[in-house]
This record gives sequence, structure tokens and C-alpha cells, in this order.
Amino acid sequence: MPSDLTARTNSQAAQPATGYRDLLRIREFSGLYVSFTLTVAAGALSGIALGTFVDRQAGSPSLTAVSMYGATFATVLGALTLLSVADGKRPRRTLLLLQLASLSGICARARG
Repeated sequence: MPSDLTARTNSQAAQPATGYRDLLRIREFSGLYVSFTLTVAAGALSGIALGTFVDRQAGSPSLTAVSMYGATFATVLGALTLLSVADGKRPRRTLLLLQLASLSGICARARG
């Protein structure tokens, strides 16, 4: 019986811990996580600001909804069409290009 306990303890020690703290210690993952989190927060905030502006100017619920959720709809369409590209190309470069495209779209919305 003690040999079973020793074997079980050794097999548990060989498995790496895979919690969020361990993932955030990896420099590449933490950078990607922070950039994605900031992109999502900026997109949500700009959508709310644009929706508020459109509602005050136009007073139309339909235009307000389109202005607030149009970016999300475009993201879903982009994901449906561009995810297959990510399988054939280098993943980090593809993610970076998609993030830059998202950033340029958000900037264009903010300026307009």
C-alpha cells in the first residue's frame, strides 16, 4: 500500500499546474491577455458612447441599436470568414493583424 501512495504522489507532482496565475506568469500570454482585455473594454465603451450620441441626435431606437451593436455584428461576420485564414497562417501574426484592424476600426468610429 505505501508504494501505491508514493506512485500517486509522484504522478501528481509531475503534472504542471495550469491555473490562471500560472498562465499570467507567461510573458507572451499576459501581454496578449492585457491587449485583448483593453480592446474589448475600448470597443464596449466606444459603442456605448456612440449609441448615446446617436440617441441624442437622431432619437431613433433602430439607429441607436445599429450604432451600438454594429461593431459586434461585424466582428461575428469577420470571425466566420477569417477564422479559416488563421489556421493556414502564422497565428501570432494573424492575431496581431486582426487586433490592428480592430483598432483602426475603433479609431475610425471615434473620429467620425
